[in-house]
Amino acid sequence: MNSPILKLRISILLALGLLLGSVTKLHSQPIEINRFDIPFLLGVNDFDETGGDNFVFSKSNSLELRVTIFSMDSLGNQLWRYTSPDSSYSHGIVATPSGTIGLISPITGSQPQVLKLIKLNANGALIDTVALMESSWGYPEGTIKKTVDGNLIVFRQFYESVGDTSLRHIYWAKVSPELDIIWEHTMIDTGRVCTDFVERPGGGFTILSQDSILLTNSDGEIIQSYPHSTTLHYSNPALKPGWVKIERASDAGYFIAGGYSIEQFPGGYTTVTNVLQKVDSIGTTEWTFGVDTGLNRGPNLSLVNNHLLYFVGDILYSFGNDSVPEWEFETELEFSLGHSINQNRYAIVGLNRNTDSLDVQSQMVIYQLPDYTNTTHETIVLPTEIQLLPAYPNPFNPSTTIRYELPQTESVNVSIYNVQGRLISELTNQVQSAGRYAIQWSGKDNSGRHIPSGIYLCKLATPNYSQTKKLILLK
Repeated sequence: MNSPILKLRISILLALGLLLGSVTKLHSQPIEINRFDIPFLLGVNDFDETGGDNFVFSKSNSLELRVTIFSMDSLGNQLWRYTSPDSSYSHGIVATPSGTIGLISPITGSQPQVLKLIKLNANGALIDTVALMESSWGYPEGTIKKTVDGNLIVFRQFYESVGDTSLRHIYWAKVSPELDIIWEHTMIDTGRVCTDFVERPGGGFTILSQDSILLTNSDGEIIQSYPHSTTLHYSNPALKPGWVKIERASDAGYFIAGGYSIEQFPGGYTTVTNVLQKVDSIGTTEWTFGVDTGLNRGPNLSLVNNHLLYFVGDILYSFGNDSVPEWEFETELEFSLGHSINQNRYAIVGLNRNTDSLDVQSQMVIYQLPDYTNTTHETIVLPTEIQLLPAYPNPFNPSTTIRYELPQTESVNVSIYNVQGRLISELTNQVQSAGRYAIQWSGKDNSGRHIPSGIYLCKLATPNYSQTKKLILLK
């Protein structure tokens, strides 16, 4: 039975404190177009669309300690099923044209844990495996995602015990659908809890940690980091670190979502304040939205036609340019996960709490999303010309933010020079998509040394354009 507390849905705008308010802009709602039962009650931790309205699912069986991967069609018929022969934990799954790939960790007691990819053919038969790394036990929520170029990224944080100290490492790798390793990195003793990543347009990735966003190049090497001001939980056992997620925004910023606080009530009822924050490209918070839910799965983020879909608890929200939801939709599925799929649809797997009998059934529900192109939503206007905007603050000490706009994809270089024309610091040199960008410069040269007070020049350059602005550093 559900407590009224679990039914409470409070929209919260967090600025300096928790301010209550609930407004939606539009009345367009998703429309349910399909629903079918899943033959396992609990444990489905990921799914993907394989084409032709078929899906693959992965789950960890907590009783048998086995990974199960299975495929179903849109009528609810099970097409095939694979069960790991050894005790294993499932981290995720992706469907590729050449087969289904699962990320698992065989459970070997006190022995080092191997992170492994397994590949199944169209009939669910095992056709290939590759061991990626060995580690002590890390966070259960490893991640596998597809990249724009059709390859895969595997990401996982793990621990190493050294005396009384627990070191935090990150392993991640880019792998082809044929399970060939393109590159791999182990980032030793990051000192951070790192939970998720997102691919940036034009190449490179952004890793989300507890206090920073870490930018990498297309080969997975960290090239820059910015502190962010989010206050989401990364260590509370009830608010699992893997439940803190990141998604890119259409303006070169990011959406970050996770648990903010947890509260227990008499009788065992629990509420969690889940928070969604929009930050700019250097981690500065622009707005915050919160919602109270029961203790459920963590949030899911999807970007569809420049609109963010935020699924948390059992409610799906759509956001445009600000913290006011365009619409919110109650799915009535608990302990659920969801993400966007092809043809402007959204799929959710969870427990149906509105069945007529006393039984609780695990189900997949598919919704048709509103047609964003035919509604009166606010639209994100891209810049019409390239320009370097005035830095702020200027004069500055110790740092200033440099902003610029791109009307189209460009190879961009932003650098700092002294008045004699000598290069002081190269801030960025990469291909970037159309949008608005911000870079924070802390008054250091390329060697990381603080430079003296004086006048400096910031230059934005593309193959066909350049512009310079004066900066004044005062100490």
